[in-house]
Amino acid sequence: MSYRAYRKLKKSLKMVSNEDEIVSFTEFNELLSSSPRLAEEIRLKAKLRILQLRLHEAKMLSEKARIKREMAKVKMLILREKLRDKARGDYVAQEGGWGFRDVVADFTDGCKAIVKGCKAIVKGCKAILPPSFLYLGRRSFASKGITVWVRERANKSLRRKRAPIY
Repeated sequence: MSYRAYRKLKKSLKMVSNEDEIVSFTEFNELLSSSPRLAEEIRLKAKLRILQLRLHEAKMLSEKARIKREMAKVKMLILREKLRDKARGDYVAQEGGWGFRDVVADFTDGCKAIVKGCKAIVKGCKAILPPSFLYLGRRSFASKGITVWVRERANKSLRRKRAPIY
């Protein structure tokens, strides 16, 4: 069973706007061939998400009540699929392994976001520092680069709009 396909489908559930959209993914077909019950559960979750969106858009009380009944049926079908999956012998091993993989994947995603933020901070700091600090061993403090940098900084501060003092 492909964890990559499962994770991608799980992420795409948040953005789905049509039930046929999730079925058209190649990952869904891959998961359907290896674990049909899990694929059916993901399809039902997509249907539940669509019903939730319709519930927010509904204006008439009778329509809202009908959508809520449909949502209850879909929730019951999801629960049935989970119970059928639990009847298998390797359910605990599979769920435990995938839970650990989810934690590791979330941790690595967080680390990547932190590294990206740090790179942006370093880039911003380099834009602020004068060239003599960026290349300490290569240029003198009275070089042409530092004088150009000082002039540009002075022009930026003069061009900046200042709030009027009352």
